[in-house]
Amino acid sequence: QEGITPAYFANWVSGALFPPALVFSPDGQHVAYMGRAGTEPKTGLFVDGREVYRNSPTVYYPTFTTNGQHFYWLAEELIPPRTRLTTVYVDGVPAARADGAFFRANPGSFTVDKEGVATFFAADGEVVKRYRITPASDTSVATLLKQGTPTISAAPAPATIDRAPTPAKVVAP
Repeated sequence: QEGITPAYFANWVSGALFPPALVFSPDGQHVAYMGRAGTEPKTGLFVDGREVYRNSPTVYYPTFTTNGQHFYWLAEELIPPRTRLTTVYVDGVPAARADGAFFRANPGSFTVDKEGVATFFAADGEVVKRYRITPASDTSVATLLKQGTPTISAAPAPATIDRAPTPAKVVAP
């Protein structure tokens, strides 16, 4: 895209040589990528040529649902006053915030099933939780492209979240 300096998504797979530069929806109708617009020093997330997010250079797990109607991503963000948390976005709406840094490089720590429901593992204090996130009925890739992503302080109500803790299974060598 003219005027955009390409960038990569953050590397979320331990040992991967290169993180992806482009992510396509399964139906081929949408594309997501990272880049810098003009002389802007911050990296932004673009979907179908429109910048939809610019808060963090670390965007992980960009994932379209199988029908291409919804788009998830994770971002590491500084939440005032000085807390770094992983935020799960669906269609530009912050849906869950937790300490997901430890889990990021582990396979299966973030998945989206064929029904479009995301599962995200993260720490909540001393407890490991499984978050299950279903896109809201009034959001989609189309609304993301129309409205973009709100700032952290202006975040709207989250999508449906099942916050029931799931016991963590720890396997020691």
